[in-house]
Amino acid sequence: MPGRTISGTYAAGVSLTNPTDNPVTILAAADIANAGGVALQAADAVVWTIGNAGRISGSSFGVFLPGSAALTNDGTISASSTTAPGYSYAGN
Repeated sequence: MPGRTISGTYAAGVSLTNPTDNPVTILAAADIANAGGVALQAADAVVWTIGNAGRISGSSFGVFLPGSAALTNDGTISASSTTAPGYSYAGN
């Protein structure tokens, strides 16, 4: 099955735009951050399946999924902004 596995450090966040990246697996050693915005965001034209075991931290949101998606979180998702939760998804 095609897809994308994310490990390592991403200080400027990650944008998921390529449908062949689906499903996405974020390993426990991964650290996805964005001190100035969203750490992990995805295009809304794809129904994403994302499994997170790592650390995702953003300013406005840790994860922003504007369309339909399935997110399994066994790691950490956070946002430093006091006005936003760590995640946002369609209908939230």
